[in-house]
Amino acid sequence: MRRLTKLGLSLSVVAGGMLLSAAPAQTAVAAQAMYTCPDESICLFSSPNGKGESLAVGQDTPQLGDQSWNDKARSVNNETSTDWCLYRDNNYQGEWKRVAPEERTNLTGDFDKKVSSLRAMPDDGC
Repeated sequence: MRRLTKLGLSLSVVAGGMLLSAAPAQTAVAAQAMYTCPDESICLFSSPNGKGESLAVGQDTPQLGDQSWNDKARSVNNETSTDWCLYRDNNYQGEWKRVAPEERTNLTGDFDKKVSSLRAMPDDGC
């Protein structure tokens, strides 16, 4: 028996050409879940809508370049119970963006591919 794939159908045939079955062809690409992030972490994603490569963070991170994530994030998911501050520069400097608990968002404008450090929001704010 041999299998043929043509026009989006997977066909099973025997040597004599008799058709045994026909079914839609399956692709090897699995759908990626959006914004997947471990509990008590804030996750950065390399593509919008929580897709692409991801980095899960559970502690203040003064230099995302140490994890090869400087200026790479395009979306974020905060799976913690605290606000987090994203900064455009290393060591919590420069413009900042607050991400609320359970917030999932695309980074746009001045923060799209511009985040260099992040930390849980201090008592005195970002």
